[in-house]
Amino acid sequence: MQRVLDFARPGIAFTTVPHAFRRVTHPMQLKRFREYVANNRNRRQKLERVEHFVLDRFRSAHGLKASDYWLLNFKKRNGISSRKVTKFVFHQEVVDRSIIKQTVDDFVAEATKHIPKYKLDCVLNADQSSFNYEIVSNCTLSYAGEKATYLSVKCLNAISHSYTVMPIISAAGQLFSSVFICLQEPTGRLPITRAVFSASNMVTSCSTSGKLNKSLAEYWIKEVLDKVVSNRFLLVVDQWSPQADITVYENNLTKRQPCKLLVIPRRATSTKQPCDAYFFPTIESVNKKNISSCISDELDVDLRSRDAILKLQSLVHNQLSSSLFKPMISYAWSTCGYIPKQYSNFSSVIDVCFSLDANSCSNNNCEQSAFICCSY
Repeated sequence: MQRVLDFARPGIAFTTVPHAFRRVTHPMQLKRFREYVANNRNRRQKLERVEHFVLDRFRSAHGLKASDYWLLNFKKRNGISSRKVTKFVFHQEVVDRSIIKQTVDDFVAEATKHIPKYKLDCVLNADQSSFNYEIVSNCTLSYAGEKATYLSVKCLNAISHSYTVMPIISAAGQLFSSVFICLQEPTGRLPITRAVFSASNMVTSCSTSGKLNKSLAEYWIKEVLDKVVSNRFLLVVDQWSPQADITVYENNLTKRQPCKLLVIPRRATSTKQPCDAYFFPTIESVNKKNISSCISDELDVDLRSRDAILKLQSLVHNQLSSSLFKPMISYAWSTCGYIPKQYSNFSSVIDVCFSLDANSCSNNNCEQSAFICCSY
């Protein structure tokens, strides 16, 4: 309407208007258009303005009272439905999103200045990830409409208690040995009455919660980090206080290796922590594949036992240490923006370890079914 009125300005004959606007056929239409504009548009346009206003109010989470019928149609028109919350965020994180983004961008820019001063083999990232003792699916097949759906597990504590895995990866794509594993033990001590499974590619400890604390962080530096670095190195970590203090490294690195510490800003670890960005999801997928195979083959193994957990993590670490996965680990660094992309394509763990052509074991005289292929 406004375009029509702008065209039909004083001094312009009405006969020229239909040539420019075919739907305008009578001078009375111009009069109505002027009334609509003076009264803030026609009914349809007013409803559109109300629609946009309500949508803005909905996005701002302000209180709005309306009939159920109007709300139902409003949600249909704008594609709004009830959704399960997939992630909880701190209120300040939403308010200060632009500030957080600027802080993260500044950190990446600072990191990219320091990384070229080191060999990629000496640019490291270490992080912790927790895994439940028993991994179960929260979905199952059952009858529609039933009020409660139950799933049987061997131990309720096993689905709520967890242990911690802490690997070290380099920007060159290397997964260092050993991996640090912190088990959850009620007494905070490993049993001395019976042997605990051990392997050359892992260091094991425990706590009452299955999480690391300051003393365990120092133990990790002495028993793991100190043995994999011999020269000056750069370490990228999150803001967990025991590992974000440079003095902890200076006091526990026995060879006094110079350490440059880069601490990732808060609320940025999911996108700027190489382990979080790509590596830990890979470990989780391998864990689930192995556990699912044991269950489907009905193997007589207690997967939540101490030794079974250690054997599983030793196997996973052994397979992911293969040179075939260097491009994958390097990609975890490039996707965070720290280094340029080193490889055009790479094979995933599923492609290498779980794409079997044969169902039987390749060893002679072995009748067991095969579920994983060696990455070496």
